[in-house]
Amino acid sequence: MALGDGLPECTCDECARKAALLPALQLAGVPLAAELEKDLQRHAQRVRLGSAASGGVQRSVGTRKWLSYDPDVFLPTPFDAFVLSGHCPKIQWPQHEHSRKDVSICYIVGCGRSGSTIFAEILSHYRSVLFLNEPRQLWLEHLPLDVWSTQGQGVLCPEVGPRDLLQLADAMRSSYSRAAELLLPEVEFGPLQTQPVTVLEKLPEHVFRVALLRRLWGGTARFIFLRRDGLAVARSVARFVQAAWYGARDEKWRQLKDQLSKFFTPSGEFLAVLEAPTEPRKLLFARGLVEWALSVRAAAEAAGSDMLEISYEELTRDPSAVLEQVEAFLFASPPERGDVDTWARQTLRREPEAGLATAELEVLELLKGSGIDTFLAEEKDGVCLVRLVATLKPCDQALPETISTCRFAQRVANVQTFARVNEQQDPQLVISQLRQENSQLRAALGASEHAEAGGKRWETDRFNGFEHGIAAKKTVYHPFPSQNNNCG
Repeated sequence: MALGDGLPECTCDECARKAALLPALQLAGVPLAAELEKDLQRHAQRVRLGSAASGGVQRSVGTRKWLSYDPDVFLPTPFDAFVLSGHCPKIQWPQHEHSRKDVSICYIVGCGRSGSTIFAEILSHYRSVLFLNEPRQLWLEHLPLDVWSTQGQGVLCPEVGPRDLLQLADAMRSSYSRAAELLLPEVEFGPLQTQPVTVLEKLPEHVFRVALLRRLWGGTARFIFLRRDGLAVARSVARFVQAAWYGARDEKWRQLKDQLSKFFTPSGEFLAVLEAPTEPRKLLFARGLVEWALSVRAAAEAAGSDMLEISYEELTRDPSAVLEQVEAFLFASPPERGDVDTWARQTLRREPEAGLATAELEVLELLKGSGIDTFLAEEKDGVCLVRLVATLKPCDQALPETISTCRFAQRVANVQTFARVNEQQDPQLVISQLRQENSQLRAALGASEHAEAGGKRWETDRFNGFEHGIAAKKTVYHPFPSQNNNCG
């Protein structure tokens, strides 16, 4: 398919449809034409770089210039073609690679639009980290996880039996080792490599599969849960225009909605908003809140010593402190940082806190009493869910300590917390209220000045009358009898 005007070629169905539409939009002068043209260029660039979907794994460099490989190699690419067709070809591994044995695994999990991509890009600056961005192609070959394409009939968290689990573990271990050997060859680390390669896989939906992944790797894998403010996540979902965000057939959303009814108690009005196609921005904001709350709940349920929780707000505020936590959690020995700190400070930006729009306020009002509002209140107060772990020893010698621990846990369970929401008002409404208050104060001040002026006149008249009375008495009264005309 030749696009003309110097544009590269792409043969996917989605690009063919867009290319056929582009000349008409350009002729009509529609602003959407420029964005459509950029989209075609991005897809063609990915095809040129190559990926596992094109029949082989290549070490092509994408837009991340600091890397010698493309993290999107197992996305699959182009993603729109996969969404339209549901076809995900089997990976064609080169025959000459040798499996690397010293590979550790870490998963970045959480809700989408929480900053997980940029966080993974920061960590990919470590030389011993292999960053794989949403490698669905690795998983779809073995598990029914497709909830995105038109043919998708997958599930967020599939059930896997013991025998299938062993086969899956062997297949994934082989895939990770091959990817590390191919994309990060030994020559990049020198002959005396002291730091094993860490495969860093970013796939937000894994937050619902932590238990499965723990079984898969026997407790050796690590997890980093990236948590961001729920309102910011929901707004980002509402702004992120992509048809397949909840699946081409809404399959991902249907499964999230099933979980919603299990763990929360939304009102009928809120459920109606979640299915209202006439208000897409409001619908996506509400769905974003649901996905965020379910992700946070899943992460809290899966909390453990192998999971590190990172706040996105803290990451943007102090990247160096967060990276120190990650290094202590992820690496056996302190790695070389290089330019990680500098790149993080230059890339991360703290977004100004915006006021709530009318549609957002309406959605939040409908959320009251559902349980999701409690999650939002805790997030706004800057605290997270607290879980008490009581360790008991089932033996007679430890019985007194066991009873004491149980009593302490019971007392902690009775502690009540009161959450509050730091609501933001519309600036125009605040200005109107201040103007009204200013007018009231001016009127009260004017009345006070008028009353004070009247009081002064009354005091002056009273004082003048008092002096006049004294002067009148002086004309008729004298203290000495000799000066009294009436005395004889």
